[in-house]
Amino acid sequence: MRDPKEWANVPDNDYNAAGLGYITSKNVQIDPATKDLVFLMTKRDTPTSRGGVDRTHDTGYVRSRGVTDFYYGRFEWVARHTGVRGRDTGFFPALWLRPTDPKATRGEPDMIEYFGGKPDDQLLGSTLHFDNSTGDKVGERWLPDPGTENDWHRYTMDFLRDRVDFYYDGVLKLSSTREKVGVEKWDKAFPPGIPWGVIMNVDCGGGSSAYVDAPTADTAPRIEWRVKSFQYWAVSDGAYDLVRK
Repeated sequence: MRDPKEWANVPDNDYNAAGLGYITSKNVQIDPATKDLVFLMTKRDTPTSRGGVDRTHDTGYVRSRGVTDFYYGRFEWVARHTGVRGRDTGFFPALWLRPTDPKATRGEPDMIEYFGGKPDDQLLGSTLHFDNSTGDKVGERWLPDPGTENDWHRYTMDFLRDRVDFYYDGVLKLSSTREKVGVEKWDKAFPPGIPWGVIMNVDCGGGSSAYVDAPTADTAPRIEWRVKSFQYWAVSDGAYDLVRK
């Protein structure tokens, strides 16, 4: 992976409305030995109040908006985490897309989210949001194969004009089509031809978050979300062309 400050904007001293995370640039690092891009969720010595919420953990976040635009194609990451069951409540890493222009749509393809502390059948998930302000979405959650929770995994999303497919280690986990969803709804969520940005981050649950509970006393003080690689193939007339590695 390239240096995140070259690849993407890294917000500092920021936060998401939900959750207990406080975004800091120091929580996005390059491992000098492996060149992995490392996102950290780390417990703060002293919570900081932002948005009327005590932020108990520092988190990391990068995005391509303002640096690189992406369109229809195949997006693929190789990533792993160090969360341990029983000690990962609040850990909320993700790989996802948002439009380059935030006003263009409330649609959102989420390749993968890890819901730390949730039951086994709710641990990993892919979601296609048609309106992320109303909860209109389709999603699928699952448990990784036994013993593979902390392995490297390949996350692949085919984001196309008429369909979106999500793969986990080459296995199709969720598929949605424009025809099935409805043309008007689909085009409102995913307007044809607009540019999208890639987001890689780790967040912290709790607060008003409906997805992941707040960290507990048993949550590890440092949990990593590592991204080994990101690749993008543009698609035209059904043919894929590798343009980003």
